[in-house]
Amino acid sequence: MKSSMLANVVFVLSVAGVTHFINGDHLSNETSVSSVGESSIASRSIILPGDLSNPNIVEGKNLSTIHDSENINSYSLDQNIFTHERNGDQKLKIVSESAHVISELANTKKLSSEKIGSTKVEQSSTVEAGNDLDSGRQTISNTNKPDVSEHPKATKKQPPQQLRNTSSAQSSTSLKTNVASSSTEKRTRRTSSSRGSNFSEKLKGWQPLYGIGRLGREALDTKCRKELQQLVEAIENKKVWALKALDASGTPEPGFFYGNNLWIGSHFQCVDISNRKPFEVNKNVPHAAPTPYDYPPFQMAFAMVYARHNSTLQQHTQLPSEWTVQLGLCIPKSCSSDDLKHLSKKYFSEDNLEFQNIYKVKLDVLDVKKLRDDAGWFFMLPKTIIFSVIVIITLLCCIVGTILDVRRHNKEKNLISGHNAGITMNGKCVTTNISTVELVPPGLDSELSNREPSSLEKILVCFSVYSNTKNLMKTKLSSDSIGCIHGLRFLGMLWVIGVHSIFYQVDFFKDQAVGFRVSEEFFSQIFSNSTYCVDTYLVISGFLVGYLYYKAKNPHEEMKKKLNCIEKINEFFQMSINRYLRLTPPYIVLIIFADCIHTYYKYSSSLTSFEKQDQLCEKYWWRNLLYINNLYPRSEMCLSWSWYLSLDTQAFMVAIALLILSTVVFKIAAAFTILLVLVNIVAVSMKTYSIGYIPTMDEQFAQLDAIYDLPWHRIGPYLIGVITAYFLKVRLQNKLSLQRSTRIFLWTIFPLLNLWIIFTIYTRQISIEYSAFYMGTSRVLWGIGISWILIACCTGNAPLLNKFLSFKGFIPLSRMTYCAYLLNPLTAQMMFLGSETGFTAVKASMALSICAVSLNTFYMSYLYCLMFECPFVRLTKMALTKVMGKRSGTQSNRTDDQTQKNIGDKTNNNITTNENS
Repeated sequence: MKSSMLANVVFVLSVAGVTHFINGDHLSNETSVSSVGESSIASRSIILPGDLSNPNIVEGKNLSTIHDSENINSYSLDQNIFTHERNGDQKLKIVSESAHVISELANTKKLSSEKIGSTKVEQSSTVEAGNDLDSGRQTISNTNKPDVSEHPKATKKQPPQQLRNTSSAQSSTSLKTNVASSSTEKRTRRTSSSRGSNFSEKLKGWQPLYGIGRLGREALDTKCRKELQQLVEAIENKKVWALKALDASGTPEPGFFYGNNLWIGSHFQCVDISNRKPFEVNKNVPHAAPTPYDYPPFQMAFAMVYARHNSTLQQHTQLPSEWTVQLGLCIPKSCSSDDLKHLSKKYFSEDNLEFQNIYKVKLDVLDVKKLRDDAGWFFMLPKTIIFSVIVIITLLCCIVGTILDVRRHNKEKNLISGHNAGITMNGKCVTTNISTVELVPPGLDSELSNREPSSLEKILVCFSVYSNTKNLMKTKLSSDSIGCIHGLRFLGMLWVIGVHSIFYQVDFFKDQAVGFRVSEEFFSQIFSNSTYCVDTYLVISGFLVGYLYYKAKNPHEEMKKKLNCIEKINEFFQMSINRYLRLTPPYIVLIIFADCIHTYYKYSSSLTSFEKQDQLCEKYWWRNLLYINNLYPRSEMCLSWSWYLSLDTQAFMVAIALLILSTVVFKIAAAFTILLVLVNIVAVSMKTYSIGYIPTMDEQFAQLDAIYDLPWHRIGPYLIGVITAYFLKVRLQNKLSLQRSTRIFLWTIFPLLNLWIIFTIYTRQISIEYSAFYMGTSRVLWGIGISWILIACCTGNAPLLNKFLSFKGFIPLSRMTYCAYLLNPLTAQMMFLGSETGFTAVKASMALSICAVSLNTFYMSYLYCLMFECPFVRLTKMALTKVMGKRSGTQSNRTDDQTQKNIGDKTNNNITTNENS
């Protein structure tokens, strides 16, 4: 009996030790997160030796449990530790095995604190095993015993052996709770630290602003270093103002493979972070509650980082911006460009950006530009002051000139109306009305002649908005004028503006490769093969020069006159100077304006134009004024679109030399003209073949210097226009009678010829030989097709087309095409740079851009004409007339009809009024 009791005591102590160890080490890890502070309410069970005789233990897979009176913890042991035996020796054997297990577990416990990190998988397995034991125990308890925990009085019925082990179980539970709490705190700290570390690493890899900010301790400026540290800490603590700065900064965007290098962010949002004025919206609109961290503790600024990448995975298109990643960052204003350049170089050189690791990209920082949000610096620049003075003086001249002009017109109107009303005496009319032919009677004519304006007044009246607007908007043309020219010029200018809208938007496309895909479509050839819109203007210019010259001088009659070389030379210089004075004044103003505008947007826009007009115009403006800038590379060209003005001027001088020569020796002049056309064809073909040129979109951009700009490659269509003028005016005398079948044939051949030129290289799958033939002949053939339209309209062989092209609404717009050509690229660049966001190269977006640029261009052209073109055209005419020793008179300023008549008498004035670049 004593041995049995001793065995029971040893058994209980053994079990208590086992549960103590397990509760302290195993289950504390199991419940480290969910059981902190809750160990006092956990359940506990103690296994009694008397229960070993229970048949449920023998038949079941788990030991049954009895809950103690405190109903605290519930533990179970696997039956593999204790095997049920009925005799006492076998029970002693169990005790011995139990003691052996306890000693092994105790030795393991001493090393547990050193192996917590390495035994997580084993602990998880133990937890799962414990859960299995619990589920098995509950199943047996539910089937064989009532749930003691549901009966508060069940503790009174417990056996004496369980009561004797209560204090031991309580101490075991207390120790287990302390160990669990300590382990939970350590694991919570590790989890929090791990989460914070993961958060920081993710931000560092995907948010360049945060990654660069973390390197702020290496900033050169102390204030910048301190504020960058504040910014980083605020981002980690998720303060609102810091998150706004993070949100306003650029990150790698989708579409890198198709050319998206614009990681701009939002300049406006960055600047607006410090704006404490609330949005003017309804108060009931849901919005975030204010916090103490809504506004930054220091001023913020926006900066652009330019880094060259080396990825060959991206689809390249030979554009200047395709290798440059543009990254916007919302940074503390105290940080300089040098600080940011140093930090961004280190950030990218260490491949901290996950984008670099994914695409295997190296980023080399080229430059950093810190944007300026104030405009005071801009108005203090010398170039801005010069431009402002020019504009102010011109505006004052327009105001004063308009006042003088209106007063003068009112006086003349009152004199004429008063005389036509008759003279009254004693309320009765004693004279009859003057006829409509004699508007001013002889007596009043002397009175008006005595009021001849002074030279200063004449100059100021040239700036009159009233007279200039009147002349621009007049739609009445003389009987011998060519009305279809106005329609061709206006529609041709719309085509030019559409092409330029896309061409100068390319730098700001997020998906340049998509734009190239769109250009490959069949109907997109109108824009992707659109260089012939310029050849249309070359034909028109050459035609007008030849037509107006032969209108004044018939070459065959002039050859019969005595040759006067001095007169011919004077004629050449007179026409050249007339053209130069007519085109150059608005051209000069545009150069200064473009320089100022590009300087402003360079430091205020988050987008970047690769034109660099602010640098090139300061260096090479003189080439533009000499009209030779097309002889130099595009990389040295101020106003890249101005190459056409130089080409047109060079072709004009060649043409007038040939025209004057034709009045001396016509056949030699004709031979030279044809020879120059053939030289043009051969030169282009040879150059195309030598460089292996195929007119794909990227090659058109890349080979502008070699193929596009040079005068000997482009003069062909201009001379075709001169030849057309000779045939129309001299040979046909504006008359051509054709049979209906012939007319149909010609109207089939020539339009098909022009359509073939535009669409024949669709898909660009052509050989070098075919490309050489196409490039050599296509521009001359295009000029021939346009020439047929001019001849047909002027000779009555296209009445409907002539009526459409002569539409009166086209006339005022065609008079503004020179200013429209000057302004449309600059207008497009101002709109795109001012938007400060990238664009998508889809049809809808490009169509909207074309419409917007076209409308704004003609609005600006009207103002530009009134201020800088019309006044100088009138001043040029006045100066040349005075130099020639002819009386200018006031009649040239009274009516446009008289102006047209006077201009029609002089070749040079004809060219001044009608010829338009």
